Amino acid sequence: LFQLVVSLLVPAAWIPEATDTFALQVFMLVLTAGSLLAWTFLEAFLLSRWGMTPGKWMYRVRIVNPHGHFLTYSEALRRSLGVFVQGLALGLPGVQLIAMALAYKELNETGLAPWDRGRFLVQHAQPKPIHQASVFLLLLVFLLFSVQVFDRFSGG
Repeated sequence: LFQLVVSLLVPAAWIPEATDTFALQVFMLVLTAGSLLAWTFLEAFLLSRWGMTPGKWMYRVRIVNPHGHFLTYSEALRRSLGVFVQGLALGLPGVQLIAMALAYKELNETGLAPWDRGRFLVQHAQPKPIHQASVFLLLLVFLLFSVQVFDRFSGG
């Protein structure tokens, strides 16, 4: 969702013509990697302040240090950079899917993602109706943004 919001903020003059597929692919690669990198810093800020991001809030997941306290910004940034590099493979197409699959496999086998293991605690709670409703609303927002971004990048 963050990347969709960033996509809507990109000046129209920066967007290549839809017919120039190579330029559009390079642009989308840079947009994806740039959005993920920007999110890394925002995520670190949110984790250091509240122990969660909006998505983690919806699923009642909190990230804390081994003592149960919120992460410092530097701890949260180290974690977020681990997600960016190890879990999202810098946003590189194809490689990203492999990295995500490997991280998912480790999460299922050990109960912890590679960037959390031995450093951070991931706390879970049962979502309440407000959290479940927010997931539904987020899906609606995602669909609205997706349609607008598609129109914008397809020249429509």
